[in-house]
Amino acid sequence: MSWTIPCYGSEIEAIREGNEESGAGYGPEDDFKYRFRKGDVLEPVVDLMLYWGKKEWKGPKTLKGMMRDMSPMPRRLRRLVGNYRTAMIPMRSISDEDLRRMGSDLKYVLGILKCTSSRKQYEQYILENREYFARIPRSAVDVIDVFTNIGDIRSRLQYEWNQDNGEEETDMCKALEDIKRHEMEKGVKIGRKQGRKQGQRQGIEQGERLGTLKTLCALVNDGLLKADEAARRANLSKKAFGMEMKKAGYRY
Repeated sequence: MSWTIPCYGSEIEAIREGNEESGAGYGPEDDFKYRFRKGDVLEPVVDLMLYWGKKEWKGPKTLKGMMRDMSPMPRRLRRLVGNYRTAMIPMRSISDEDLRRMGSDLKYVLGILKCTSSRKQYEQYILENREYFARIPRSAVDVIDVFTNIGDIRSRLQYEWNQDNGEEETDMCKALEDIKRHEMEKGVKIGRKQGRKQGQRQGIEQGERLGTLKTLCALVNDGLLKADEAARRANLSKKAFGMEMKKAGYRY
C-alpha cells in the first residue's frame, strides 16, 4: 500500500504535466482545475508482497485485518470503511515445476532456499546445478547469504569480473569442494592425534600391568605372598600366573 499510492500519484502527475505541456483543451466533462481530462486513464499497479520466511504467514493480509474490532460500529458505517488487500507470494513454497519454467537467477536462488533445512540437501543442489553455481553472480550470492547460513562458503569465494554481463562472478562449487577437502584433512589429523594418544594410553596401561606382575612374582618368590592370592590380584589363573613367574626368571 505504501508503494501503490505513490505509484498512482506519479502517474497522475505525469498526465497533468503532459496535458499542460501539450496545451490540451478541456471540455465540460474534464477537470480543468486538476488538468485531468475524461479520457485520461491510469495504468494498474499490482502490489505483491514476497514472503521469504520458512514458517507459514499468519499475519494480516488486508488493511481491515490490521484494524481493531469494528463490531461496535453501526453496520452501515462499517461498510464505508475502505479496505486494501495485498497479494502475497510465499517464495519458498513455489513448486519445482514453476521453478523449472523460470529463466532468471531467481530460479536457482529460490531452489537453494527450498533446501536450507538441510546442509546436505543444499550442497547437493549446488553440485547438481554446477553449470550455474560455478559462475554465480555476486548479486545472487548476496541474496542467498541473507536467507541461509553460508558464512563458511562465502569466506572462501573469489570473484572475477565478467566483461560480457558486467558482473562479478564466483565458483561456489569449488568453494564447497575446498571446504570438504579441508574437513577431510582436518579429520585425518584429528584421527592421527587420537591414535597417538590411545597408543600412549595403552602403552602406559601395559607398562603398569607388567610392573604389577613383576612385583607380584617377586613377592611370591620371596615367600611374602601365596601364589593363589597373587594370581587373583593379577586377574590370572594359577597356571597363567605360573607362566608369568617363569618368564620373570623365577622358579614356580
